[in-house]
Amino acid sequence: MVRMRSLVRIQLTAPTNPARGLHLNTLMFFEKYFPQTQLTHKFLIPEIVMELSLSKNLCLEVATSRGRNIKHLLSIGWPGKVIGYDLWDGPNNHRENCCPKPDIPGAELIQGDIFDTLIPSYNGDHIDILFLDLDGDPDPTMFSLNVLSQGLTNSFIFVDEFYGFDRWESKDIDVVANWLVNYGLNFDIPFRTQTGALIKTGAGHSPGYLLQSLNNYINGS
Repeated sequence: MVRMRSLVRIQLTAPTNPARGLHLNTLMFFEKYFPQTQLTHKFLIPEIVMELSLSKNLCLEVATSRGRNIKHLLSIGWPGKVIGYDLWDGPNNHRENCCPKPDIPGAELIQGDIFDTLIPSYNGDHIDILFLDLDGDPDPTMFSLNVLSQGLTNSFIFVDEFYGFDRWESKDIDVVANWLVNYGLNFDIPFRTQTGALIKTGAGHSPGYLLQSLNNYINGS
């Protein structure tokens, strides 16, 4: 039985500035606050996770779409179970250019709204998560982190839309920062891509460091 928890929303200390959404400007954020973070390609993230792997091996992906990430994951020999979630072209999907549910042998694909499907599918067998791939909007990202928090205390989380576009400070990076603070999870960011970041929970910075860094960056300090 997964128990939901009410999260305290910690507001940023200044309004976001769309001009800071330019990718060249946001590189300064990592250079200043996460100077040891290494830049890599998105499709190398699964290999990195496998090299740094823990004893658990479950991978979940929220917003699977055409399944390119999961297909790549399986092609490199991911040793554990892989589950993908998406609406695809179901009756509740109102997005433009939505795609049909792909056929991916070796993966379990669960179709439906993440707010309806995630809790029933997440049971005791799935408690330990090695890799969570988040490629959705802020609301499903926060919901997924909240539901899966018990299995994410020592895990890798790839957030695909972490920074590098307009109003990035109020989107997924803010969601992840607030989640880390609410659950008191230490973290590190060992690798990033052009717009995403690989979060390692369980060690490293204090949970408020990401939120404070984000506030400092927005305020120009």
